[in-house]
Amino acid sequence: MINLIFRVLRCLNKSSIYKIFYLQLVTILIALLSVLSAILIAPFIILLSGESLSINNPFFQKVFNLVAVFNNDDLFLHISIIFVSFYVLSILFTLVFTYLNLKWIQDINVFFKNNLYLFYMNKNWLYHSNISSKGIISKIESDTNRLGNSVILPFLNLASNFLISLIIISAIFLVDFNVALISIVTFSLFYLFFYYFFKKKLRKAGDTVTKVYPYYLKSMFEGFSSIKDVILFDKKSYFTNFFSQNVNSLKNSQITQSYLPQIPRSLIEIIFFTLLIGFTFVLVKFYDFKFAEIGAMMGFYGICALKVIPALQKIFNSFASINSNISAFINIENDLINAKKISLKKEINTSSQKIKFQKIIKLNDITFTYPNNKKAGVFNVNMTIPCGSKIGIVGKTGSGKSTLLDLILGFIAADKGEIKVDEVIINNNNIKYWQKNLSYVPQNFFIYEGTIKSNIGFGLDESLIENSKIHNSLLLAELNEFIDNENLEVGENGKKLSGGQKQRVGIARALYKNSEVLILDEATSALDTITERNILRNLENNKNVKTTIIVSHRFETLKMCDKIYFIQNGKVEELKNFEELISKYK
Repeated sequence: MINLIFRVLRCLNKSSIYKIFYLQLVTILIALLSVLSAILIAPFIILLSGESLSINNPFFQKVFNLVAVFNNDDLFLHISIIFVSFYVLSILFTLVFTYLNLKWIQDINVFFKNNLYLFYMNKNWLYHSNISSKGIISKIESDTNRLGNSVILPFLNLASNFLISLIIISAIFLVDFNVALISIVTFSLFYLFFYYFFKKKLRKAGDTVTKVYPYYLKSMFEGFSSIKDVILFDKKSYFTNFFSQNVNSLKNSQITQSYLPQIPRSLIEIIFFTLLIGFTFVLVKFYDFKFAEIGAMMGFYGICALKVIPALQKIFNSFASINSNISAFINIENDLINAKKISLKKEINTSSQKIKFQKIIKLNDITFTYPNNKKAGVFNVNMTIPCGSKIGIVGKTGSGKSTLLDLILGFIAADKGEIKVDEVIINNNNIKYWQKNLSYVPQNFFIYEGTIKSNIGFGLDESLIENSKIHNSLLLAELNEFIDNENLEVGENGKKLSGGQKQRVGIARALYKNSEVLILDEATSALDTITERNILRNLENNKNVKTTIIVSHRFETLKMCDKIYFIQNGKVEELKNFEELISKYK
C-alpha cells in the first residue's frame, strides 16, 4: 500500500500534494473537537441528573476537577455551552473537510484528463493508427474518474479517518485501558476478516470494469456510426445484444463494488450494541455503579462510537475501493507520468515559424516499414518535387501510396534516408515548421458536427474565421450552393451532406489554410468528371498553391501533372510520360 501511495503521488503536481497535508491538519482538528465533546458529555449527564461531579474513574475525575473552576451555580450552563460548541464545530469542520476533499478530487480529475488529452494529442500518427480511439477515450473518461473518485479519494478518507480513529481510541485508552483494548482488537479482527474475504471478489470486479468499459463505448460508437448498414442488413439485434452484454457486465461488477463493502457496517453495529448492553449490565450488577455514573460513561462511549464506527467503516471502504479500482490506475500509470512531463514543459509560441520552400523537395533513399509488418511500407525511394510543379502518384491498392504521403506529411518518420526541403533536412525537431506549408485532403474526410464555416476554418473560433477567405474557398472548391449559407449545420460526421459535398468541404478546408503545398489523396473520387475538372482548373489558377501532389486512379486527372511516379510493392519509379503510365497498367 505504501508503494502504491508513492506511485500515485508521482503522477500529481506539487500543488495537489500540498493540499493533502492541509486536509490532514483539518482532520486532526476535527478529531480533537470530537474527543473534547465526547469527554464533556460525562459531566453534562452527571449534572443533568442532579448529582455531584464525582465518578469512579481517575481520568474523568481529573476532568471534573478542571471544570470545577466555574462557579457552581453556572457550572451546568457553562458545560452545556462548551459541549454543544465543540460538537457543532466538529460537524461544521467535517462539512468543510468534505467540501475541500470533493473539490480537490475534481481538480485532480481535470488535471489528469487535461494531461492525458494533451499527451495523446501529441502522439504521432503511427501511434494512433495502432490503437483504438475507444481505448483512449476510456482511459481519459473512465479510468481517470475511477482513479480520482475510487483510489485517490479513498486514500484521503483512509488517512483522515485513521487519524480520527487513532485520536479517539487514544482517549478511550486514557479512560479505560481494558475497554479500549477489547474494542480495538474486536473491530480490527472483524474488518480484517471481511477485507481478506472480499479482496479477490472486489479486485475481479474492478478488473472487469477496466476490461469491459472500452467495449461498452465501442458498442455505442459503432452501432450509431453504422446505422444505415444496421438498418439495411437488419442487424439491430446483434448490436443491441452486444451493448446489453457489456452493460450487464458493468452492472454486475459495479453492484459487487458497491454492496460488499457495506456489509460490515451493519454487523459491527450489532456487535457494538451487544457489547454496550453487556458492559452496562456488568457495571450495574457487579460494580454497583449509580445511574449518573453509568449514563456519563455510556454517553462518552456512545459519542466515541458515533465517530469511530463510521471512521472504521470508511477505512474499510477505502481499502475495498482502492483494491477494486487499482486496475484503472495501473492501466494509465505510465501515461500519466509521461503526460505530467509534457505538461511541465513550457510551450514556446512558434506559430509564425515556417520552413521556406522555394526550390525543391528531395526524398533521398527513403525506407520505412511498419513495426508489426516488415513487408509493408516503402523501400529505397528517391523522388524530387520542384516548387511550382504538379506531381502525380499512382499505384494499385496496397502498393504504398498512403505510406509515401505520410512520410512527406511528417506523420511518420523514415527508418532510413532523409527528406530535404531546400537543403533543410526534415526531422522531429522541425517537422511542425514544415507542416505549416502543407494542406492535405484524404479520400475519407472527417466532418465534425457544426457549420460549413466552422468545418472549413478547422480548429478556429468562429469569431476568428475570415468570411472573405471562406467565400473564396467555397468558390475554388465548387461549393457555390453554400455561398451566403455557410452557417448551415452539417450534422454529426456530415450526415446532411452528400459524399461529393464532404470531399469539396475537405478541399475548401485545405485551401482556407493558404498552404504552399497541396496534397490530394483520391480527394475527388466522389465527384463527377465536370466538377473535378473545374476544381483542378481553379487550383491551377490559384496563386497561393505553388505545388500540388495528386494521388488518383483517374488517368484524366493525372494528365495535368508535370511528373508522374508509379509505385508498386513499395518501390517508386518515375515515369517518362503519360503513355508509359498506360502501358504500366496494361
